[in-house]
Amino acid sequence: MKMNLMLLLSALILMSNAKPTVASKDESKRNSKPAPSRMKLVWMSLDGFQPEALSVWTSKIKNPHPRGLIWLLKSARGRQNFKVINPTITAPSHISTITCAGAGAHGILDNNTWTGQGTTSGFNKPYAPENWVARLRASGFRVGTSLYPSIDGVGEARSSDAGIFYDNPGSTSQILSVVKGVTVGATIPDREQAEKKYPIELTANAEGVVSVKTPWGAVSALELAKPVDVFFTTKIGNVDRRASVSFMLLSQEPDISVEVSPIQIMPSMAGDFRDELDRANLTFSALRDYRFQSKTKSYLASMKHRRRDVVRANRLMLAKADLDALFLYFEDLDALLHAYYKDQAVESEVVQYIAEFDRDLGSILSMIPRSADLVVLGDHGMSAIAYVLNARKILTEEIAAQGTVMTGGGALYLYPPQGDVAQDPPASLNLERVAETLRGMQLDLTGRPLFGKVIVRGSPEAEAEGLIGKQVPWIMAFAGEGVAFKNSVEDKFLLARAKWSPIPQPFQAKYPEPLNNGVLATPVPAGQHGHWNELSQMRTKVVLEGPKVSKIPAHAVEKTLQLLPAVADAVGWPRPASCAK
Repeated sequence: MKMNLMLLLSALILMSNAKPTVASKDESKRNSKPAPSRMKLVWMSLDGFQPEALSVWTSKIKNPHPRGLIWLLKSARGRQNFKVINPTITAPSHISTITCAGAGAHGILDNNTWTGQGTTSGFNKPYAPENWVARLRASGFRVGTSLYPSIDGVGEARSSDAGIFYDNPGSTSQILSVVKGVTVGATIPDREQAEKKYPIELTANAEGVVSVKTPWGAVSALELAKPVDVFFTTKIGNVDRRASVSFMLLSQEPDISVEVSPIQIMPSMAGDFRDELDRANLTFSALRDYRFQSKTKSYLASMKHRRRDVVRANRLMLAKADLDALFLYFEDLDALLHAYYKDQAVESEVVQYIAEFDRDLGSILSMIPRSADLVVLGDHGMSAIAYVLNARKILTEEIAAQGTVMTGGGALYLYPPQGDVAQDPPASLNLERVAETLRGMQLDLTGRPLFGKVIVRGSPEAEAEGLIGKQVPWIMAFAGEGVAFKNSVEDKFLLARAKWSPIPQPFQAKYPEPLNNGVLATPVPAGQHGHWNELSQMRTKVVLEGPKVSKIPAHAVEKTLQLLPAVADAVGWPRPASCAK
């Protein structure tokens, strides 16, 4: 009896103890739920977001994501004819958008800018106006950024609280050739110490199966156009970072070639988020290379390889509960249009890529809380190339020799020569006369004016577009539709015809000498920008969705410099100094 009583008491004690245990588990579950997101604004840039140019591909997507690219192009609220700043180039446009300053004020006129001593990336060049990310952070907001041009972690004014920035690994991919039954050795330079090199070996067996041996692991049986990563840990700036090297088989028959990336990391702002990216094995692939646009499968595979990790990083950021705003950038549409615009031969492969991008984009947009506001915009349009012309031939050697000729797609700039970029032109160079000559030029195959707009530094027209000050070139000439420029040394006015456009019969006799083994050279890429925004192809779309920004009147956001102040006022956040008024 006593024993039974003791057993009964023990059972009661166990039962009484069990209840709190169950309750504590439930409590633990409740505590493990993610904290409510404080995200109030997502600002997304889609490079090359031009409805007209994309429509051929997007119209063929089957089962599009309900909140993906098709939704943005057709159903989301916004302006279809958004006017981008001049010049319509990626770096100037993005910097103008987040500073409220025209290109003349921040001094970045192109993606590749003449400094007087050489060229520098427009994405990395310092600029004076305050950007919105810096203003928000200084006001106590927490901001995330993903690849947003110029938010690159260089100093407090160009950093965010969490995020990744666009990376140039400092060396291009290698293309290694190997024959069956042979092993080929090569080295990969260290990211931080170029003199330090890591050995690798590529082997092709008798059947042509390619394998790679590295200090960090081996890859066997590479498949055509399928990138493979080898991950390892290395020190970057005395900090242990997760890194990778990527390999991709480019061709198998008749020649075997393999692309080998430099050492890659996911370039990120310092802090906990960087560690999270490293733990997830995310790296910003350097495989994509414009040299391989002729190899469509490999080029698209390398783009997908990069996009995969960028999308995963964006999802990690959107899952963070402590960010107030997120600035995202996607390069995919621009890369596709540059490489394949109006190229019907590869349309099915490009449409497949667009469909996958649509799903990824839709998954990102679906993660945004409906209580948050969404702004999506492009940075320029796109024009299909029909002719690539010799810039120096157009300007003539006499004029070009007195300055520095720079080209960027459909833009042609005449800068001061070596030395101070602010110097005035010599007395022998009458800029107005040069401009009039350019305005009167006709494209000899069509009779159309060659230039849609020619601007002289210091002219009223330049000032009206905000292209003021002496950082701008002496001459800014923007081509009409279908024309691109190169600084070629060829003594030819016509350098190339687009691959989809045969030479008209009347002109075949006029140009009897082919440029390249009996065939006129094919321009790559097949689409380009750098035009004046008066051309409809250079317009883009802006989307304003959400409880506050959707109420912004359409007339308030007709062009780039109106967007930030309208959005800032709508959500009740401070503007940067350049658009305080």
